[in-house]
Amino acid sequence: LAEHPIPGIPRIYEVTEVDSRLVLVEEYIPGTTLQELLDTDGPLPQAQVVDYMVQLCTILLSLHSCNPPIVHRDIKPSNLVVTSDGILKLIDLNAAKLADGSDGKDTVLLGTPGFAAPEQYGFGSSDAQTDIYALGTLMNLLLTGQLSNECTATGPLAPIIRKCVMMERARRCSSVLEVQKALSVAETEITKKEAGQHG
Repeated sequence: LAEHPIPGIPRIYEVTEVDSRLVLVEEYIPGTTLQELLDTDGPLPQAQVVDYMVQLCTILLSLHSCNPPIVHRDIKPSNLVVTSDGILKLIDLNAAKLADGSDGKDTVLLGTPGFAAPEQYGFGSSDAQTDIYALGTLMNLLLTGQLSNECTATGPLAPIIRKCVMMERARRCSSVLEVQKALSVAETEITKKEAGQHG
């Protein structure tokens, strides 16, 4: 990432090792986290959630397209910052790993309870589907103020969320691109519905 910066992720300016610890000097991203937005305003409008999730998909697509793919493994509201011009940034890659398929299961259990996929608890090895699980959980939280296992969102985004948070990876959306395409379809439905209410 230091050599090949990805839009939507803080630039890494320097990587050094101090007393066997890795130290990163990276770009500071000013803005408001999605957690702060939730704490201040409560659940967000559907159209706004779609906008943020489409932006997140674009960032994740770049990460997952690396060779080997990079999996973030800690997608949650406090790790997503919205800048003053509405651009979403994904921060804190401390839990990220290269998903080269060599691990039978995750050896270090990382992630945030409620957002971490089952495979992050030793039931398999993290891959792109791990971030998709967290994305679905995040989407539900932004819409309802609650995690998907507490309260499930309704409306056009509900089927996408359900497919993202499947316990079995084989039943989840196969890629972030699939999620992004589904969001585009839902966005059209939401826009039509809102136009009908105002018309």
